[in-house]
Amino acid sequence: MTSRRFLLQSAVVGSALLLLGCSQFEPSETLRYRITVEVETPKGLRTGSSVWEYKITDVKIGFTPLSHDYHGEAVAVDLPNGQTLFALLRSGDGLPDYPANVIRERFIQTPESKADGPRAFLSVFPEWRSRGEAWVVPAELPPFSQKQKPRSGYPLLVTFRDVADPASAERVDPKDLETAFGEGYRLKSISVTVTDEPLTKGIVTRQKWFRKAARSGGGLIPMEKTIVDGRPRFKVIPGYDASLEGVGLLDFSTDSPIVGGVL
Repeated sequence: MTSRRFLLQSAVVGSALLLLGCSQFEPSETLRYRITVEVETPKGLRTGSSVWEYKITDVKIGFTPLSHDYHGEAVAVDLPNGQTLFALLRSGDGLPDYPANVIRERFIQTPESKADGPRAFLSVFPEWRSRGEAWVVPAELPPFSQKQKPRSGYPLLVTFRDVADPASAERVDPKDLETAFGEGYRLKSISVTVTDEPLTKGIVTRQKWFRKAARSGGGLIPMEKTIVDGRPRFKVIPGYDASLEGVGLLDFSTDSPIVGGVL
């Protein structure tokens, strides 16, 4: 019995050490980059920026050789009319993980991606850091197939009619800021610059409604429950922006303690 218990304990400890060793020696690279949003206004140029972080690890297992992780918070551009334009961590097409996708799209344009495949990420990141890689984000990206429309290259843009009320969120068309903010407002550019600066923090304390939204489930737009064919269905309450269904706190910050459940 003693020898059997010893063998079992040895196997458990050995497995733990093996996993620990793998996590220590798996090749990984972390890239920090500042995303900057520029808006032309009747009173001159206004800008906002946020430093995001993207990490890739070569896990060497399964069908997906690389694991991905990112951290950051939305960009806020304060405008002279008292409103704020937010560029979220979600794409203009509504897809999540925009901080990771904007880096992947840039990588796809490099010769290394065509020659060496996804693992070339591990070699291009140090090069990008050494030369301070910078690029202007295109408004549109090529479609995945000929039957599809071009994809949005921009993050999802929103503003709030009432800064204290998350449910007052409205989508902003990057081609038409005047509808949201008035005459003379235009999106000039969205750009990315590789940096070694620390991650941007503060949007959680800036937006006082984070706590309220977290307690109500984390979404911005209120939903109502209906019964269709005997089954419950949820839809956006009339009067709110239905195009923002599903947008929530994680589109503003990945690292908020409120997002993590600490209220």
